[in-house]
Amino acid sequence: MAREVGYTERQLKTALRPGGPWVAVRRGVYAERAQWDAADEAGRHLLRVVAATLTMQTPGLLSHTSAAVVHGLDCRPFWRDLVHVSHPGVLGGRTEGGVKHHPAEVPDRQIVRLGDLSATSLERTAVDIAREHGLEDGVIACDQVLRRGGSRVVMLGVLKQMWSWPYVTTARAAVALADPGAEN
Repeated sequence: MAREVGYTERQLKTALRPGGPWVAVRRGVYAERAQWDAADEAGRHLLRVVAATLTMQTPGLLSHTSAAVVHGLDCRPFWRDLVHVSHPGVLGGRTEGGVKHHPAEVPDRQIVRLGDLSATSLERTAVDIAREHGLEDGVIACDQVLRRGGSRVVMLGVLKQMWSWPYVTTARAAVALADPGAEN
């Protein structure tokens, strides 16, 4: 992209040198060093999530903990290890280049637009986190969703759609245990 607006190879190398004005967030995606340095770990992860969406060859939908990041949910540190993307019609999941690709159908009612990004809804995000990371993390995510005005009934509807998916029993337990008044 920098080349498309006229930057030469030499200018890119100069901008990306140690202490230079740019930081490589992902191959071909750069951020201003001041922005990168000012960001906390959550902010840097959000930059990595956006960078991954800019470089994906097959468009995907931000899901799981990456959707949590763009929704502004508080994330545990290990939730930021990978960028999570769901792709309908893809057979089998894979992890490559720091991006975990999930083969999942996501109905339109479970998709939201957050700025320039598409992500799973709050309720779907919490259920996906419970399935991916287990009961404790699922309860943490579901608590936050309920505190933000999300619906337990909607989460139960998401679970109904996933009746035969892996770890749905764990997610069901997380939704049942969730408490909007809990202090995480």
